[in-house]
Amino acid sequence: MSVEPRVIRIINRNRRRALLCKLAVVFFAVLSVVVVLWLVFPGGNKHELVVFSHLYKVLSVVLVFGLSGLLWVFFAVMDSIAYKRFLSNSTAPTNNYGRELHRFKDAIDSACLATGVKRPGLAVLCLPGINAVMFETAEGKLTFGVTADTLSAHLAEEEPEAIVFHEFSRYIEGVYVRRPYPLEIRYLPFIALPIVLFFGIYAALVHNAGTAWVWLSIVFNPAVTVGCSLIALFALDRVEQYGDLLADALAAKLTSNPQAVRSTLRKAADSSELQEQGKSASVKDPWALGRLTSRFFCSPPIRDLNIEGEDVRTRSVIRQLELRDDNLQAIERGDWKILSA
Repeated sequence: MSVEPRVIRIINRNRRRALLCKLAVVFFAVLSVVVVLWLVFPGGNKHELVVFSHLYKVLSVVLVFGLSGLLWVFFAVMDSIAYKRFLSNSTAPTNNYGRELHRFKDAIDSACLATGVKRPGLAVLCLPGINAVMFETAEGKLTFGVTADTLSAHLAEEEPEAIVFHEFSRYIEGVYVRRPYPLEIRYLPFIALPIVLFFGIYAALVHNAGTAWVWLSIVFNPAVTVGCSLIALFALDRVEQYGDLLADALAAKLTSNPQAVRSTLRKAADSSELQEQGKSASVKDPWALGRLTSRFFCSPPIRDLNIEGEDVRTRSVIRQLELRDDNLQAIERGDWKILSA
């Protein structure tokens, strides 16, 4: 990639932070199961393990693991449905957007040369607003998707390149829509929860339901499982928001045109019809397609794609747009602090 080694190090550091947050989710889910199984051993003595000798005990264990399995299947099916809904909004390019598509194809060629990324396919997305995203098709082919509204927006000559380089930058960061895998990391805490609760109750009974054991095995351990996992996911969201700023800066550097990146972001924000109502606001997240992605090892939460075009009522989205605009203004003034951190 045609950027300084220092910039590559910053990108890799951000990717490592994201990976660390994902691993933290796995760690807390597995740790909670290990802890509750250890609690089943009275006094921590493995030789005093209570054996499930009766049929109803065996059935209870089968039932709780079956419930976790059903949750796993449920989440996998929901992800698959969401992914197929997203793909259903993707169509092959048509002659209706001839000139605009050629501009995006030229920008994609430039981005491939600048970043070393293999040339992706091109698709038109029937989604609202000025937006774009890199995604995997069902066959695993990398594709650059751009919304029909973007192609109809009469963008300035340099703005398609700004959009393309931003999405390529996110792809380099590891953020794009991937095919759903059978096991999603973000669901592990919820899949583990029935096991933690069941064996927590059993551990409390083994220890004669003493108050301390009840709190430890039934309340504290599950709460730590969910709480720590949510903290890790929150930290991951912060890392990805920083990745947005990094992608903007990288796109500005590769195109040598921060003004185009900023103007395109502002058009995307304007196309989402921001409406303030007192202290709250309603906004369709501009470039949400480029933000949402792989929060986990596999597919992203595609529900954030705003497929139905509903407003996303969140101050954090508005705040993130303000931070990105401030970052690009600083870059226009020659302040590249984001790439020198």
